[in-house]
Amino acid sequence: MRADRSTGRERGPAPHPERKATPIRTRSFRDLDGHHRRVARTAPGGPPEPGGGRALSGARTYRCKVVETAGWYPRGMADVLDITALRTFTSIADCGGFHRAAAAIGLSQSAVSQHVRRLEKAVGCPLVARDGRVTRFTASGETLLAEARKILAAHDEALVRLGRGGTGQHTLVVGSTEHAADRILPAITGVLKERYPAREVRFRLDRSARLNDGLDRGGIDVAVFIGDARSHASVAAGALPLSWFSAPGWRMPAAGAPIPVVAIDHPCTIRRRALETLADHGLAAAVVVEAAYLAGVVNAIRGGLGVGLLADVGPPPEGLRRRDDLPPVPPELLHLRTRADAPPWLAEATAGAVRDLLAGQA
Repeated sequence: MRADRSTGRERGPAPHPERKATPIRTRSFRDLDGHHRRVARTAPGGPPEPGGGRALSGARTYRCKVVETAGWYPRGMADVLDITALRTFTSIADCGGFHRAAAAIGLSQSAVSQHVRRLEKAVGCPLVARDGRVTRFTASGETLLAEARKILAAHDEALVRLGRGGTGQHTLVVGSTEHAADRILPAITGVLKERYPAREVRFRLDRSARLNDGLDRGGIDVAVFIGDARSHASVAAGALPLSWFSAPGWRMPAAGAPIPVVAIDHPCTIRRRALETLADHGLAAAVVVEAAYLAGVVNAIRGGLGVGLLADVGPPPEGLRRRDDLPPVPPELLHLRTRADAPPWLAEATAGAVRDLLAGQA
């Protein structure tokens, strides 16, 4: 004890030099919930700080403040691939860059970059490389991209099976060429809705080459198209009947005059088949109308500008009639392909639906 010089009264002991308000050291431990915590010891005695705990040192109790909390993982598994970051990573590939991916998923570009850095920290190597304004994946990035698609597919599949796969989960994207899409897509949709009633389905109508690109990038889940597939994993989905169509009042040109043909612009498998068939039968032909889409072809035929070779599934398009005075064209084989990490049932079920549809047209 010591005396106060002004009053003569005794005062308490002098403050201990170790009793400081600032942290003097930190220590790590796991709380009862299994979370890893790092705490700072601030002063002896007193209640713990909010969110903190008590750490013992001999007989003294020190007030501790939590300065870091991290998720708990089993030993040796501290590097974890975050689902959100993986989804962002695949969006970069599907959208073609950080800026477009950020706009597509509703994040800032800095947040997208942060997700990539988080993945790079987990795998311990660079995943993307900048070449001017172009972003490309490293070899490790390409490997992770393939694995990320598998992880996300399994994750979303589990949510669907647990009844949590409603709006906001992975949307099934179905691709098709325009030929007979009005008949083929409803058949595929019926199978998908029966298998996953909670899933949303989105359609993409495009050229076969672009559908293949979408499948390669993982932006399309399943696609039906005319022509050869790039992947050996594609399956035959039946034969598409083809027929000549014209406007009701259209007449064949005089003998020796070229037959006016309406077709989708080059390259197009059905356009090629039409011209080859006429040439094989010694009939001259000239493409008088080219259109970027099937709707333009149908409108030009309906306007009497020429004849066209179209898919013959179901009733003919309104305002057109079949022509029996032109050489028959054998059916064209349809291919069906899924993305690389799609479940095996997807190709089997959708191809079966298309085959059943076309079998009913025979």
